[in-house]
Amino acid sequence: MPDGTISTVPSTEGELRQQKRARTAQGSTNVTPPDSAAEERTVARKEPQHDNTGREPITIDHDPHIPEKDTRHFAPLPRRPNANKPEMASIMHKYKPEDHDGLPSNVDENPHLRMTRTGEAPPPLTTQDVNFTNAQFPHAHIPTYRLFGNVAEVQETVLKRLARNKIILAAVIHGGGQRYIRRSPEKVDEIKSFIKSIGLEGIDPRDRAVEVYLPEMRKENDRNRFGQPWTFFVELDENSVALAKYLLWQEVFAIHSALSFSIHPIKDAEEQPWPIIVLTGKAGAVVDTPAAKLEVLASIKTALWANADFCHFAARQVAENWGVHGDIDERVKAASDALDLTCVTAEAAGSERPVPAYLLTGKPVANDRDGHKTWIRFFKTAGQYWRGAYCLDVAKAVVDCKLCKETTHCAWDCPLPKVPGWAGIEPDVVYSNPQVVNDAKTAADGSSRAEGSSSAPTTATPSTQAKDIWREAKGAKRGGSRRGGRGARGAGRGARGTRR
Repeated sequence: MPDGTISTVPSTEGELRQQKRARTAQGSTNVTPPDSAAEERTVARKEPQHDNTGREPITIDHDPHIPEKDTRHFAPLPRRPNANKPEMASIMHKYKPEDHDGLPSNVDENPHLRMTRTGEAPPPLTTQDVNFTNAQFPHAHIPTYRLFGNVAEVQETVLKRLARNKIILAAVIHGGGQRYIRRSPEKVDEIKSFIKSIGLEGIDPRDRAVEVYLPEMRKENDRNRFGQPWTFFVELDENSVALAKYLLWQEVFAIHSALSFSIHPIKDAEEQPWPIIVLTGKAGAVVDTPAAKLEVLASIKTALWANADFCHFAARQVAENWGVHGDIDERVKAASDALDLTCVTAEAAGSERPVPAYLLTGKPVANDRDGHKTWIRFFKTAGQYWRGAYCLDVAKAVVDCKLCKETTHCAWDCPLPKVPGWAGIEPDVVYSNPQVVNDAKTAADGSSRAEGSSSAPTTATPSTQAKDIWREAKGAKRGGSRRGGRGARGAGRGARGTRR
């Protein structure tokens, strides 16, 4: 080892032990003195604080008769949802949705299946020349609130006040609507003259007073040709009781190809309509066979019975309005037994295109309009139902007759023009494209086949079909479907002229 180099490695075990002890010796500079301030803080945290002011502590005597109050906080148990409603097991444990023996029920109460000229017959006509189709017709069930649809509130109030002392009837114009009111104001005088000319045996028509009022619209929209109001209002005096009975008994008056109407009463007690929802789907979804309709009905009942809110609502309404009693399951089944499904030709929503559809009807469980809306809402909530692998959408089509204003068929299926001797408005007149009447018949034939098809077979050649599927619209420009693209309004320089 070279000179001047000091070795720090201990040579013996004793030197190593001595060196370790030196590191922890009392006089070693490597020892860290204890932190007295930290120790005081630690002791202060552990020991409770004492009152050093010298004041005596306040003591409260405990009453042994009063139990000590537990200062712990006890959280209450969560409330059970709908705790005020009785518990109910699923109705499907007791009844099967697919059971349809002897159903639907209450068919004899359906007002949409009635005919005119029912009840006590009024005095016979004495008019030598009968200027209308003198026959019996299917009845159109129209609730009073629809008769006043879109009528100014002031006029509605005045007419209902007049009805207390005089006879007020509603004349529903076939094919009527806002456009008919604007373009045919002379029909008021024509209807008035016609009613005055009706002669009844033993009654002098000269003693009667007749007034006909045009409806005042709340909101006007000329683009909605058949939008409400479509009701004229007829006022008769107290000497025209027999005439009023005859008008309501006959109901339908087809005068000529530009004027026909139905007379309806204005009632205080509403009788709600039976149609509930319209179901449509893709090709093959709508089939007019008993098995297919029963399958759709079972799907609807299954969805409704699984809804506890529907079950409690239906059970309560049936007990109050139908007089049906028993447990909840029995009352819900009573309401469900009145449901029925028919295959109709509907209008696609927003157009006049005919589409096959299912129309669900049933006896309303509520008498008032708000309760009836709640009843309908339960059926619409699902949005769609299924028939096997076919999806049936709700409210994608409309069933509403533009002719008689009935809600169980469309104008191309209206039964009034099919009555022999019909002299009133024809269905092909009310549609903007008369061809849709023939298309509706074709669609109806297609939906009634057992194979099931929601569209009529085409007779076009394959090449023509290919062009119809993939060709562009005439006059379409590139980018025209995109806002601001080529061909859009105002696109390109010079669209608004030369800038100066």
